[in-house]
Amino acid sequence: LAQLESENLLTQQIDHHRNRCYRYHSLLSDFLRQILSDFELLELQRLHQAAAHQYLKAGRPLRAIEHALRSGDRKFAIELVAQHGERLLAAGRVRLVARLTGELTPEERLRSPVIAAIHAWAVHFTLGPHEALPLIDELEAKFDTAMESPVRDHLLALRPVVLESLDDPVAAYAVGKTNLGLISDKSTFANGMLKNLMAAVAMINGHYKESRQYAKAARSS
Repeated sequence: LAQLESENLLTQQIDHHRNRCYRYHSLLSDFLRQILSDFELLELQRLHQAAAHQYLKAGRPLRAIEHALRSGDRKFAIELVAQHGERLLAAGRVRLVARLTGELTPEERLRSPVIAAIHAWAVHFTLGPHEALPLIDELEAKFDTAMESPVRDHLLALRPVVLESLDDPVAAYAVGKTNLGLISDKSTFANGMLKNLMAAVAMINGHYKESRQYAKAARSS
């Protein structure tokens, strides 16, 4: 592959730092996709599943999820979203996460509450708080938020974040301050989001010293 790339023969290296991954030139890849479209459905699904496992092995969960969904193996796809969705959000891949979680049915998302929470975050970031709020309400109604769990931590952060986005920094500060005493340090993403929010709304509400403390805590979380 390295020789083909050096001779500019329809291959390109796409990862110069790890795994030495390559892709076909777009002209060849379009031709191969056309051939692939003529495959029998079961064979095509098998190829997508093999690709999903290969991308996962190469440390590229986003592409692995895409191929898992195309393979028809919904259980495998759901497991991958639950395992990697939070890290993808933290990396800023919110539109892609929104698209991937949006390909699951509402029932599939609710069977895995962490995925439902990840979907709510992605919807909030891409479509806004008004679209995310019903998803948060549904999650809070269906799951026991009194018990410590990853989905509870997401909800503890989501509610005040959405309140702030709805231009209610007073309510966001009050709810967020209460929730900060309940959220687990193990939930890195939700914890960091809540602390960053508290730094902002504390400043808006005139609690400047508190705001600096929250900002410092967010940087170390």
